[in-house]
Amino acid sequence: MNADPIFLVNLRHLAPAALAVGMVFQAMAATLYVSPASPAPAPPYGTWASAAASIQDAVDAAAAGDEVVVTNGVYQTGGRAVFGLMTNRVAVTKPLTVRSVNGARFTTIVGAPAPGGGNGNGAVRCVFLASNAVLSGFTLTDGHTRSTGDAVKECSGGGVWCEPGATVRNSILKGNSAASEGGGVHGGTLQNCELTDNSAGYGGGAHGSLLLNCTVVGNHSTSRLLGGGVARATCINTIVHLNDYSGNLANYSESSFSFSCTAPAPSGGTGNLASLPAFVDPDAGIFRLQCGSAGIDAGTNLAALFSDDLRGIPRPADGDGDGSAAFDMGAYERHPVQDAADLGIRAAFSHFALRFPAPFFGQVDGCASQFWWDFGDGMRLTNQNPVVHGWEAPGTYEVRLTAQFPFSGLTGVATAVVQVLEANYYVNASNPTPVPPYSTWATAATNIQDAVDAGTALGRLVLVTNGVYEHGGRALHGLMTNRVALTNGVRLQSVHGPQFTLIVGSAAASGGTGDGAVRCVYADKLSIVDGFTLTNGHTLESQYADTRLFDGGGLWCEPGATITNCVITRNFADFHSGGAHQGNLYNCLVSFNSAYYGGGASYAALVNCLIVSNGTYSAEGGGAIYCTLTNCTVAGNAAPWWTSSGGVKGCSVYNSILYYNSPGNIGGIVPTVCSHTCSTPLPAGPGNLEAEPRFRDLGAGNFRLAADSPCINAGKNALSAGGTDLEGGARIEGGTVDLGAYELPSPASRLSYDWARQHGFPTDGSADTEDADRDGMDNWSEWVAGTNPTNVASLLVLLPPCPAPSGGVAVTWQSVDTRTYYLERGSDLGSTPLLPLKSNIVGQAGSTTFTDATATNPVPYFYRVGVQ
Repeated sequence: MNADPIFLVNLRHLAPAALAVGMVFQAMAATLYVSPASPAPAPPYGTWASAAASIQDAVDAAAAGDEVVVTNGVYQTGGRAVFGLMTNRVAVTKPLTVRSVNGARFTTIVGAPAPGGGNGNGAVRCVFLASNAVLSGFTLTDGHTRSTGDAVKECSGGGVWCEPGATVRNSILKGNSAASEGGGVHGGTLQNCELTDNSAGYGGGAHGSLLLNCTVVGNHSTSRLLGGGVARATCINTIVHLNDYSGNLANYSESSFSFSCTAPAPSGGTGNLASLPAFVDPDAGIFRLQCGSAGIDAGTNLAALFSDDLRGIPRPADGDGDGSAAFDMGAYERHPVQDAADLGIRAAFSHFALRFPAPFFGQVDGCASQFWWDFGDGMRLTNQNPVVHGWEAPGTYEVRLTAQFPFSGLTGVATAVVQVLEANYYVNASNPTPVPPYSTWATAATNIQDAVDAGTALGRLVLVTNGVYEHGGRALHGLMTNRVALTNGVRLQSVHGPQFTLIVGSAAASGGTGDGAVRCVYADKLSIVDGFTLTNGHTLESQYADTRLFDGGGLWCEPGATITNCVITRNFADFHSGGAHQGNLYNCLVSFNSAYYGGGASYAALVNCLIVSNGTYSAEGGGAIYCTLTNCTVAGNAAPWWTSSGGVKGCSVYNSILYYNSPGNIGGIVPTVCSHTCSTPLPAGPGNLEAEPRFRDLGAGNFRLAADSPCINAGKNALSAGGTDLEGGARIEGGTVDLGAYELPSPASRLSYDWARQHGFPTDGSADTEDADRDGMDNWSEWVAGTNPTNVASLLVLLPPCPAPSGGVAVTWQSVDTRTYYLERGSDLGSTPLLPLKSNIVGQAGSTTFTDATATNPVPYFYRVGVQ
């Protein structure tokens, strides 16, 4: 290669009298090309016509300082070992730049798992990068490492392994794995990179790396609390959130941060945020920042290192519209005009049955002044996201999302087309003439599973009339038979309710749990079960590895399944939850179920449910373990005397009653979190009470509230799921939700009965509007505000606003630390309504101050504070 001589004069490190003159020859850097469809590859690959077909061929032909340019394609063949037996799909062993033409979305390097799957001998890492090598604009995926050999060089860096000084730019590292450190990357510097769904023993996303403007989401550590996102990393302008496992080290371990977004808040560094960054649609893998995200314009200036983002959008931009451009956090720079055009719809399904509640998510990047949904059937929703809609007539419909963006003056439109089908199937246990596909009552199936299997449409309705259904079934996993197995989002509904429609499982041939046992129902994540009694379900024994075989005697739900208006009684599981395992249960009775652990329910969300007389035979949580309970009554459940909880263990409990359980209501090493809940001893948390709940007739099993129960009006409306209570009455009566599964109709007073008694007020309603301390707030207002009705100095009052030292207006009000507040602002107190300014302001003891940083114009500002 020809080169011209260049004479250099270097005065550095020489004495003043010394002069050194040297002559060097500098070769011109060459460009080499790669295309998987190259018709005639020919070294030195200096044109597209002679481009190499593999990246490794071009790398091998290049010299230090050259650039290898790679066009669109998936590169998943070949490999080269650098250390030991660890093969790399691409091994860049010299200081080169390897750059894609059109970026990471179009150019992919694919590794490979070991022949037996996962990490191990024969696995292929995506890329090895030598010192001062640069990789720019690639997706690296499915890279794996060995599980034996050198722990660092052969068992780390599933996506890319970097020597010191190596750089990865504008790339996506997704779905890679390492047996030891750095599932996505080990070492090196990453700029504008997205790391998702990578895993390793230590540092699921990155280990020992410098991350500049990167987004690290959804990675995990296989050794639990050891940096699911990053480990021993330095992060600047980087987002590290939503990584596994749970605990303080889910996102990071032994790492430092500045101008970055992660949780928990780092102990050092400057400019960091702990709140979630508000991605456009993380469930769909869209990690751009939404309008209003705290990460916009919150980074430090790295313009000396790079001037674009992962998409090639220029950095910095004025993402928040304040007139000043600054670097955003994360791999994507928010550009108000560019992002306003990015409008989309995530529709989980395109074909489904009538009335199926189909979910839609609007991917709205820009600062929309308003947006609206049109479902093509006359229904329209405004400013709601996500939305759920069901159609009443079959046909093809266009779902349209329209948004207006005042900043850019654009109106965006996104569409999705769906097909709605009529798919109804019928079941009657005594029908003499069952004929597939069971589409009328005259041809109805005699067992439920036959009707479920007669169709495939998502959301199809299987309607079941009165009867005892104890025949048929299906095994979905191993040898565990389910009397009814629901897949493809079936809506299973009884005609007349649980007292007339029973699904009956079966014990093992030898009795109890074991081989040959039959569970009542298995429900997938989209299924709905409405109006059945599930009884006599049993599981196999826990000698099997799959929990689907020995948990949930009455009901095993995939997360997301919905169970309403059911009675789940007298079922048995060998390990977790004799009654119900996982799922969302509404208005259900869970009773007389038994298991080793968590007799009634485990890992489920229960709303307006009565959980009574369940038990465990060797462990804790007679009523429930690891559940979320909202407006539930948990009573009369039991566990062995040597445990600490016959009631619940490790649950989150809201607006509920936990009482009369043996040997205790709450226990276990894993704490239960309670809010506005009646139990004894008094649980820690806001709004809890320990007075006896006073049921209408405890001895007869009537758990409705007596007219003088302290649980009346003692809940928090914001924690209620609304709708109806367990027997179908309005969930909120008298203005405030009651505790437990039942709401007392027409309470005499709007006050919390427990609060009224504490302050000596009657509960017949006569004290509601009185002002006991003459401070201008009646007793009902004092209760809502959390203030003392007998202390004139204790009241909710807004103090005169004043200029804030940092600019804007400081708004202060008397407050308590048991309430959250909202603030409104307006330009006058007359014709113009006050508009929301800030919500979810956590109250402080004594007074709370909020700085309105946007109040900078020389006009009047009027404020109003309220309790949420």
